[in-house]
Amino acid sequence: MKAIRTYKIAAEGLLVALALVFQLGHGIIGWPTNFGMTVDLVGFPALLAFFLFGFKSSLRVLLLTTLGIIFLAPSGIIGAAMKLSATVGCLIVLRFGNILWLPVLLILAGLSLFGMSMVLNSLNEFALYLGAIVMVLPFLAALAAYFLIEEKRTKPKDYGSLYTMAVLLVCAILLRGAVTVISNVFFAVPTFFPSDKGYLIQVEQIITALLHFWIFLWNAVQQVVEFSLAWVVAYTFKFKKKYGDKA
Repeated sequence: MKAIRTYKIAAEGLLVALALVFQLGHGIIGWPTNFGMTVDLVGFPALLAFFLFGFKSSLRVLLLTTLGIIFLAPSGIIGAAMKLSATVGCLIVLRFGNILWLPVLLILAGLSLFGMSMVLNSLNEFALYLGAIVMVLPFLAALAAYFLIEEKRTKPKDYGSLYTMAVLLVCAILLRGAVTVISNVFFAVPTFFPSDKGYLIQVEQIITALLHFWIFLWNAVQQVVEFSLAWVVAYTFKFKKKYGDKA
């Protein structure tokens, strides 16, 4: 039992190190976008940790990666927070996708997008705080799940199903899109690019530039890349069978 725990800790450490290598290699591996985001592989190790060892392991990898980003990335704590909020939503979808009905997840994600579209048309004094709150909500939900919910093993064949993974990927894209658009438009973008009227950027300027569309699109690409690569490594290359939990 002790040997298994030591092995898992070592594996998690290697995955964190890999994530930080990807962070440092942005200029070589990453694909920069037109609004400050870079499509990269930094979130891939956390998703691979999920498929190999489960939800709690993946959350530990993600949290340690986030701490590393704070010190290694030019964007500092804001960039780290954005990466955390964007990635943790996918872990939540994977963790609860076999407990909740998948249609319920889709409906909730759809409602999030509807709320996002409503918010984008009504900027006010609380927009900056709204963006910050939306950004941390998935993390708080994951943290609560980590400590309050007993982790139940999920049969590998469930996550090995292409159909199940396709549905979960759609849910993850919708949830990530809702979180990242709101947090970018009302938090990250105003922080890095404040308008002449203060700390808030004008919604009409954002809509005109279709910034929210590009944020959603590039985050969808990012999610597909991370999710697909982690799944292929875990199941197509049989890392789950060779190195992951056998339960």
